[in-house]
Amino acid sequence: MWIEKQSNGKLRYVERYKEPYTGKYRRAYESIEKNTPQAKKKAAIALQLKIDKLLHTKPERDKVTFGVVYQNFYNSWSLGVKSSTIYASKNIDRLILEKIPNDYLIGQIDRRLLQKIFDNLLAEGRSFNYVKKVKWKLNQIFKYAIRMDYIDDNEMIYVELPKEILTVDQVKKKKAKFLDQKEFKLFIQNLREEVYRDYRVQKYLRIAIVLYLTGMRYGELAGLDITKDIDFKKKTIHIQHTFDFRIKKRTTPKTKGSDRIIDVSDTVLKNIQEQIVENVRAGFETDYLFINTLGYPITPERVIGAFKRHGEKAGIEKNITTHIFRHSHISLLAELGIPLPAIMDRVGHSDSKTTLEVYSHVTLQMTMSLAKKLNEVKLL
Repeated sequence: MWIEKQSNGKLRYVERYKEPYTGKYRRAYESIEKNTPQAKKKAAIALQLKIDKLLHTKPERDKVTFGVVYQNFYNSWSLGVKSSTIYASKNIDRLILEKIPNDYLIGQIDRRLLQKIFDNLLAEGRSFNYVKKVKWKLNQIFKYAIRMDYIDDNEMIYVELPKEILTVDQVKKKKAKFLDQKEFKLFIQNLREEVYRDYRVQKYLRIAIVLYLTGMRYGELAGLDITKDIDFKKKTIHIQHTFDFRIKKRTTPKTKGSDRIIDVSDTVLKNIQEQIVENVRAGFETDYLFINTLGYPITPERVIGAFKRHGEKAGIEKNITTHIFRHSHISLLAELGIPLPAIMDRVGHSDSKTTLEVYSHVTLQMTMSLAKKLNEVKLL
């Protein structure tokens, strides 16, 4: 290690080291802040630490903390997901760091500690769905730790959640994920009656109809570009965006399968055309469809609030959100006899779990209805 004078007159320590990946010699530098013994000592120590860090290609396993592993995982994971996904997972990340302190050694975190964390989460009253998300995220962190050679085994694979015991209310909630045709017509009728008293309700009526007859997520509807995504001649809609309400801009859709072109009915196109005309009359020059007074898509909270009010007025006991119309569309297609794979393609589901849950429930009801009708047949 030697001192070298730079072109600007300042001093710096220099040292040669052998790069482990290439075997070539490199030079490392550390500036000396002042020409004093204390400053030189400080710079020499900093340079040695810098070289040590460059030379240690494999982690010292007995010193690697969970905090270090988590931060490295997060830096890598965040490069491959949307900003909205990062934002949505903040609560789960915060909870994980709360349950496993940063200074815990990753190699000492065993299945007993991890199992206790999840048992306690359920005992605290956390929902099974939320706890499953935490479990998935922690599993990804431990898998990353194995790939990066911090640990040999993934202790998370030994963690199990007890079977969820559904309450009567939870069973009802699962069955109330969609509106059948009769319920939807009742809901729409209530909205139509409200339009005569308040024309602003017309916008929510159109949103409900378009969601019900297309199966789009509300973010996908909000992200439609009326100048590019809707083909009135071919009667198709290209769903290739979702709207991020946090940053107020269009982004890529939720998954790769979410980018799709769907055929739509004349009713859907009619409601879209009427809304475009209304936007023009109101003086808005925008490529968005259902907008607020600022020209941005109406927030989900405002739409859901309106839907809940009108659902209650119509006497529908189900929790009416924007997403219930997506499930209702799956129900409608199942009633029309559309095959499950075709329904999944239309709604952009790569995982059949949600689609199958609604599809199976509807087809079961249809089978029971068929049996009842057959029993009513009188033979001579």
